[in-house]
Amino acid sequence: MHRWGMKHAQSYILVEGTGGATKAQMSDNLAYGKNIEGQQRDYLQICSDEMTKGEWIDIDLQGRSRFPHAFIGPMAAAIR
Repeated sequence: MHRWGMKHAQSYILVEGTGGATKAQMSDNLAYGKNIEGQQRDYLQICSDEMTKGEWIDIDLQGRSRFPHAFIGPMAAAIR
């Protein structure tokens, strides 16, 4: 949990380029150690001169696992 309270807590990646930008928020980092299943505040937004005509759009992340199956197996083996 953010040491100074959740009001100003942030956990995101922002990538800006000459033709667009993307921003992704990862709520697992904001609520580390807590069970937030079904309460995720994850989001992915993109803005592109070519694809979105300069407007920010939300990418639907519903039903997408944050830990792909290819990652889960090796991590489970490493933890043993």
